[in-house]
Amino acid sequence: MSGSVWRKVRLAGALLCLTCAGSLSRLVVRLAWSGLLDPRRARDGLRIARAVRRRAVRLALRVQARDIEGRNEDHGH
Repeated sequence: MSGSVWRKVRLAGALLCLTCAGSLSRLVVRLAWSGLLDPRRARDGLRIARAVRRRAVRLALRVQARDIEGRNEDHGH
């Protein structure tokens, strides 16, 4: 596959991770609010969701930076 296809796949993966992290956060909050999840486990779940979100953002930024570098090289900058 070409480089642009891989960039799109990586960006799609980052978007999927962000979506999953948001869903996990909402689920943890709902379970904790309803009393089905104790506060310590809720904190752990939110910590995991935050880590997933952070990694997804880093991945998206890295892919975007490489895309910009590739475009600059294509145009002789």
